[in-house]
Amino acid sequence: MYDYECYQKEQLIKELLLLENHYVTNKCPHCIRKHTLTVIALAEETIKMTPHDREKQLFRELINLPGNVEEIRKLRLRLTDTTPVKCDIMVKKEDLDIEEARKAIRKWKIPMKTHSAQELMEMSGIMR
Repeated sequence: MYDYECYQKEQLIKELLLLENHYVTNKCPHCIRKHTLTVIALAEETIKMTPHDREKQLFRELINLPGNVEEIRKLRLRLTDTTPVKCDIMVKKEDLDIEEARKAIRKWKIPMKTHSAQELMEMSGIMR
């Protein structure tokens, strides 16, 4: 079975690394906004996948992502600690099981409503 939660965590770690890098190196507001929104969206999606309260709390903190690079780094390190070293996320296109994905979506009760970038920014506090 494909480990969706593990995949999501790895994507979150990658986005957090990119976000940290943008805060430290080039301070591009457009890139910071893009990676912030991606982290928030991934955290909102992943919180529904985990049964563990401790991880749910971490995802809640990621949804309310701080604008401080040190706090972001601490969250990334905590997330890294909860992610197995070897997540088998390399999946060939022909190995993807659409029906399995649909069952997972129903199981996690992931809402099908999509949000516009404007709505995501307003929900995250980036825009008011």
